[in-house]
Amino acid sequence: VSGGYTKIPKTIIPCTNLEELELVNTQVKKLPKNLERLQKLKSIYVYNNQTKRALKLGKNNITQELLLRGFEAHTLPKSYKKFSSLEELDLSRNIGLASFPDVYQNKKLKKLNLLENRLTLTDLKPIPQTSLTELNLQKNKIHKIPDAIANFTALKKLSLNYNEITEVSKNIGALTQLEEVSFYHNKLKSIPLGIYDLSSL
Repeated sequence: VSGGYTKIPKTIIPCTNLEELELVNTQVKKLPKNLERLQKLKSIYVYNNQTKRALKLGKNNITQELLLRGFEAHTLPKSYKKFSSLEELDLSRNIGLASFPDVYQNKKLKKLNLLENRLTLTDLKPIPQTSLTELNLQKNKIHKIPDAIANFTALKKLSLNYNEITEVSKNIGALTQLEEVSFYHNKLKSIPLGIYDLSSL
């Protein structure tokens, strides 16, 4: 679907075999609950959606992959909990995105891609997120990895390349399932001590 649509066209709802929905250069204000009728709709991609307010997400227990790209930061959803089956969320390359997304209630989320934003991680909440296995934070504005990184207890892959990192909390050593971590193109002077505690690395 391309063009200045402000709503999901009703003609899509009868397409019961639809597996992917792509919206490009639209003005959609909501991904409505009736998308649940599309029982095979596993992926939704939205590029360059132009609205004044945050995109609303209707209840959805079908879609497993959501990509939102080219948004102004204030027009991204405030929370993703209504997409209860979400396994992969891609918020790469949005405009002015500096706040870590509220994904703490997404109990099935496995992959979070936040490439090329303005995240600093200073707002990470001390709330356990126990399902996420892959977190991509490349090309952001991160100077320090905070203590709260330890709350992502299921992480297996953590990408932190192309930031400004000078300091890493020793709490990273609590990520006992972490198999891969990358720090190239940062400002570290030595291997962070917590790395030596990563028994699965």
